Amino acid sequence: MTRPNPTLARLVLAASGLLVATAALLPFVLVDERPDPLATRWSFDGEVTSTMSATALFVLVAVFVIPTATVLGGLALARSQARPGVRSMWAGLAALLGTIFAWASVSTLLANQGHEDWRTVPGPALWQLVVLLVASCIAGALAAWAASGLPERPVVPVSSPPLEVPDTSVVAWSRSLTVRWLLALAVVTGAAGVVLSLLSGEPWIGVVLLLSALPAVLLARIEVFADRRGLTVAYGPWGWPRTRIPIERIAAASPIEIRPSEWGGWGYRGSVRIFRTAAVVLRAGPGIRLDLTDGRRFAVTIDDPGTAAAVLERERRREPAP
Repeated sequence: MTRPNPTLARLVLAASGLLVATAALLPFVLVDERPDPLATRWSFDGEVTSTMSATALFVLVAVFVIPTATVLGGLALARSQARPGVRSMWAGLAALLGTIFAWASVSTLLANQGHEDWRTVPGPALWQLVVLLVASCIAGALAAWAASGLPERPVVPVSSPPLEVPDTSVVAWSRSLTVRWLLALAVVTGAAGVVLSLLSGEPWIGVVLLLSALPAVLLARIEVFADRRGLTVAYGPWGWPRTRIPIERIAAASPIEIRPSEWGGWGYRGSVRIFRTAAVVLRAGPGIRLDLTDGRRFAVTIDDPGTAAAVLERERRREPAP
């Protein structure tokens, strides 16, 4: 994906922050025919389960929306250089959350408009939730793309020495990493979903908890391969999905010490395509970093990263077979 020029990037970020704040707060002025208190939460049957005064809702929305809009506006005004991917990550997260909060404000006020009693206010339809999810993801991706055009601190690729083996040798490397506490969390979450579904008689509770346990299952175990094709990371007990970095895209491979705070925390962080930086961070410690030919970066925590980097450097520098 082509990065925008800095001027366009700043315009998009500033517009995103202004749009989020305006969409979230302006309806409080425009929508005047509403009950007091407002209906703010509904059951799946469409019955109101929670209410709130308009003032309390305004304060709640402002507390969440103003910081996200401020982050977007601050990024638009930033002039200094930052580590690659950092501003894209913050811009994407701010736009994603800001869109969600803005939708909550708009949809709640519009649902209450024209009703004298909060008990008669209908809840949101399923299609509205789908639109919210899609719109939030688009807003986050757009802001992250825009932030990728802001000035970044240059990163000089550092290559490891290539593995010294005969040219005729075929080399390959693999290691696996299992995070037991994450696997235990996935099991507990899935079991809680089943139990709560049976006790409450609401199957959707189990479905939601089981789906929330899936990312933990996939990240509880990874297997990393390095060979003539490049680097491959296989997730979960089934080895799927997979992240593949072809050897021709690798400009340098090097072992590093990974600190979660430098990559945005634990888990799968960022996106090579959108944020230009991604990392699979399952612990603090040794890992391998790939600097790609287009300036992007990818890293993964794994044991014995020095050998993996040496294998990739050997394959990267090999003369192609005639």
